[in-house]
Amino acid sequence: ASLYSMCHIFTELRVLWPAWTVTACFVTAHWGILRLDITSKPREGSLMCLPIEKIVPFVPVLAVFGMSIDYSVLDPTPFLQGLIYTVSWICYGIQLAWAIRLYDLAAPQRRSTESP
Repeated sequence: ASLYSMCHIFTELRVLWPAWTVTACFVTAHWGILRLDITSKPREGSLMCLPIEKIVPFVPVLAVFGMSIDYSVLDPTPFLQGLIYTVSWICYGIQLAWAIRLYDLAAPQRRSTESP
């Protein structure tokens, strides 16, 4: 929801401050939900031991930062373009790690009391 709201604000309204405030509200809500729902206890035989759920809510903050630079009045220098692409690839990597973590959390597990 935060990425949709942020993109809507940037592309249709062309304003910066609502994108940052709406993103902050959604990031806080996302962080709170994940904090309540996922306990981050490591499991034996899990795919990922990195608690990516502590990082993933902040991806929209990186995205709004990149879009703020992209939609700004600054000249599109190669440095700024490279910065935007770097931030984008960091976001892609975090989202990929989050997808792997979600699979790891939802994958069927055999209980220790079950017999083969």
